[in-house]
Amino acid sequence: MFDDTRQWKGDAPPGQPRDLYTWTIAWYDKAVELGFIEPPFEPDDFYAWRLQGYFDARLTPSEAVQALFGCKH
Repeated sequence: MFDDTRQWKGDAPPGQPRDLYTWTIAWYDKAVELGFIEPPFEPDDFYAWRLQGYFDARLTPSEAVQALFGCKH
């Protein structure tokens, strides 16, 4: 189930911030759920840079999915 919080729920890879790791997993799950991506999906450097910016701006994973893949005005 998608969890749109920043609470830590598992083990992050060594050197990876736990809250960013959890947020990214939630973002990935939501993007798959909404049909924007299909597993396996590996973001390129530009996608990763944008996701880091969305995280730093305190967007929720759902908001970041829409910002990255949603309709642009």
